[in-house]
Amino acid sequence: MTVLLTTCLVLSTTLAVFLSKEFLKKFGFMADFIKYSNQMVRYTYRGAKAEGLERSMQNIVLRGDRPFCALVGFKLEIPLIGYSGFDYYGYVRSNEQGVAVISTFFGTGAVEFQFFVNTDLGTNQVVATSTTEDQALTPSVSFPPHLYQRLGFYG
Repeated sequence: MTVLLTTCLVLSTTLAVFLSKEFLKKFGFMADFIKYSNQMVRYTYRGAKAEGLERSMQNIVLRGDRPFCALVGFKLEIPLIGYSGFDYYGYVRSNEQGVAVISTFFGTGAVEFQFFVNTDLGTNQVVATSTTEDQALTPSVSFPPHLYQRLGFYG
């Protein structure tokens, strides 16, 4: 019985180490690619207390002159290993007027939302806003919080 448990423990640990390395490799490729790209649009959220808001779903609106698509993510920082990069968690496509409305979770902490767009920002300037008027718009996509965010452990 102990041989079986030891074997399961070794296999589980090996799998966890392998998957962790693969995720870090993926994040590294994305960080390197984005570092040399000029297609990142940012929106900085200072946190619920700083903004005078409650933790809740809020709209972020991307506006351009023409239609575009974007990966939706945030600036991920892992100080323990010295990592800083882009972690994407969704995708959005604008309407024909170049407007995309993203409903996402605004937590207690500050976060830099990042949108990697598939358009030349020199000719199709895309800007991100989250004004009171933006909150009345119907979302194109919605990304509800993860369970750990609902419980208040992160974000």
